[in-house]
Amino acid sequence: MTKQKLQTELLASIKLQEDYHATHGGSLLNRLQRLRILKLKYPIEVILRKLNLRLELPVRFFWGKKRSLPVGDVDTKFLYYFASLGRAELPLTNFLIKNLKSNDIFYDIGANYGFFTHLAQELIQDGQVHAFEPDKAIYNFLSEDENEGGSCRSVFFNNKALSKSVGNINFYSRKKQGASGTSTTSKEAAQLRSREFDVETVSSTTLDEYCKNHLVPTIMKIDIEGGEYDMLLGAEQTLRENSPKILLEIASNDEGRELSAKVISLLISYGYSVYRLDSDGKTELLKSTINFDDLNYSYENILFTK
Repeated sequence: MTKQKLQTELLASIKLQEDYHATHGGSLLNRLQRLRILKLKYPIEVILRKLNLRLELPVRFFWGKKRSLPVGDVDTKFLYYFASLGRAELPLTNFLIKNLKSNDIFYDIGANYGFFTHLAQELIQDGQVHAFEPDKAIYNFLSEDENEGGSCRSVFFNNKALSKSVGNINFYSRKKQGASGTSTTSKEAAQLRSREFDVETVSSTTLDEYCKNHLVPTIMKIDIEGGEYDMLLGAEQTLRENSPKILLEIASNDEGRELSAKVISLLISYGYSVYRLDSDGKTELLKSTINFDDLNYSYENILFTK
């Protein structure tokens, strides 16, 4: 699919989301409107979620790739209903469509169910895609079609966290709460959020160690819910010597500002400049650090580049 066609399909997905969110509320009229917009997808997902049935449903990403993903997780709900992630991810998605090159080495750190991993596979043909997801159950969904990687010939799936050390670390999971995308390797982030977490042990490595045996990234997407600072500490050599572009999610809410400010300062100390992304994926250089009050969403993806 051409990049222009990808952008057209993405806009159609976002329009569907906007129509759906306009029906917010529990009235009978709003429910009927959601049924009109989503058709049978709506009652099927609602019934399965209400009954707490962890079944799998067919999902089609907006570029046509089909998967089966479990009901009951907010990220799979968006994919099932709209074929893409939430509107806050539109700038990042558009940026990748416009800027990923055929020979890029793309690292998806915090891949979750693999939306950006699989999108990168469509756009990269002669380069590589490396995905990292520490949760074993979610990793199994991510990697189940590793032998049919779309256009990309070289795809590496890693059931590991990237952090500041090699070995085993704690993982604060919210998978059972239906919010796997907010799981984290950071105890500090978990404590800040006043949420229910299940503590698991997962395997970890550093980016610097991983890159001893793999091609270094040219571009990275990092979304690990507060674990970014430790991950970047373990990436200093790679970032200083190779300067990959970094697309990193920061938090503007009270729970995440302090952690995000530390991450931004660290990347600036590595020589990076900071850019905002607009909804079309275009960039704007920020002359100073980020004003969190100016961000459009509680979580927003920011570009760091040299």
